[in-house]
Amino acid sequence: MKRGKRAFRRVGLVLLVMFTLGLVVVGPQVVPTYATDDLLFANTKDPVGVAAGFDPGGTKPRIYVTPCRNPRRIVFIEADGSVRRFHSLPNRSGDCARDDIEVAPGGKLEAFGDNNVYVTQGNKIYKITPDGRTRTDFATLTEAGVTCTDASSDITFDDISTPGDPNGFNNDMVATCGSRVWRINAGGAVTLVATFLFAVQGPAVAPKSFAPAPGQVLVAAPGSDEVWAVEPVPGGSPELIATWPGAKGVHVVPPNVCSIGTVSQTDAERGTFFIARTARDQIRKLPKTVFTTYEGRILVTNNGQFSNATKIGIVPPSGTLPLVTADFHILNFAQDQGSAEFCPRLRVKIFIKPGSFRKYEPESNGKIPVVIFGTDAVDVTKIDPTTLRFGDTGNEASWSHCDNSSQDINGDGFLDLKCHFTFALTELDPGDTQAILTGIVNPPFEGRD
Repeated sequence: MKRGKRAFRRVGLVLLVMFTLGLVVVGPQVVPTYATDDLLFANTKDPVGVAAGFDPGGTKPRIYVTPCRNPRRIVFIEADGSVRRFHSLPNRSGDCARDDIEVAPGGKLEAFGDNNVYVTQGNKIYKITPDGRTRTDFATLTEAGVTCTDASSDITFDDISTPGDPNGFNNDMVATCGSRVWRINAGGAVTLVATFLFAVQGPAVAPKSFAPAPGQVLVAAPGSDEVWAVEPVPGGSPELIATWPGAKGVHVVPPNVCSIGTVSQTDAERGTFFIARTARDQIRKLPKTVFTTYEGRILVTNNGQFSNATKIGIVPPSGTLPLVTADFHILNFAQDQGSAEFCPRLRVKIFIKPGSFRKYEPESNGKIPVVIFGTDAVDVTKIDPTTLRFGDTGNEASWSHCDNSSQDINGDGFLDLKCHFTFALTELDPGDTQAILTGIVNPPFEGRD
């Protein structure tokens, strides 16, 4: 596993724009928050899988939920907590087998279909259209005679790396099933990446800022109370990263965490992190105030089998391996097999230094221009440019100015916004091949190029 050097990254840009903006704060000690922040979002039968996405029009955020028992009706929950039926999966035998769910985020992963919904049943992965009307077989977790036989499986997407990056997962889907980790490309081709001696689940792709395993897949091992890192190369050597009793799922706090709710709700009443409480037919929510100073940090949920069943853990960003996970948040209920997810971010298209060779060097005035492309779902005139941050991490206060008027730069009929940033404040090097732009707009959105 490579360390001490950032993995090669193709030229690209990540744009993360949320309701609120917070800076990354990595302190020596985490002070856990407590159960007063934990609220009921909605009631739905036997919830187990949780995913965040948008309506087919791409403007209204929603939370998708799968049940662990028959009848296997997927539902979505609107911002006000209203539960609507989305799609019915085939019924399964056995008690409370976990069907996981993820929504294709678009942007760099547009080959998976923007806002398509992917659901697992054992070794089978289905693809469902955003309107919930059409389900097709997407992939089966089998390769070279090796097939997953476990009843439950989990999936996530690699939205960290860029195509062609040998140290990343090439913007593929990543799945865990039993003791194995798989990657699946947008065409449904399956590759077995790693095999453990124990069951792993709850995968997440670590951000490049996570020093022990930048851009690698982190998986939870509930049977051994551990979190492991997996390299993208088949047959690579997994490495023990951290310990956490009953580790169930790994989650990365996104930059500038968003929240969803009604207009009348306060920030404390709106939801940022949604947790399925299977045993009580509930989806619980935590507000953004719990997460706003922890962007990019690694969280670990618990399977309810140990004394810390009410706790969410946080992994240190560096140190001697294995890292010792600390208490992050204490819930007012014991966790169970239900999964969790952060609120969704709408994706938009962006471009660095339009009309010129895209390398991270300033123009003659010391500025670097970035275009944010408008769509039918994103009105760039509503972006507050003074909240924009641009640079190596997306938290650099390098904004200089935006053009006085918006114009349709790419000729698609929607206004685009061109903004300029002071290169000396971005902490970028000319050899860097990825940069991050963050800011504030409503609804929250994210763009990648």
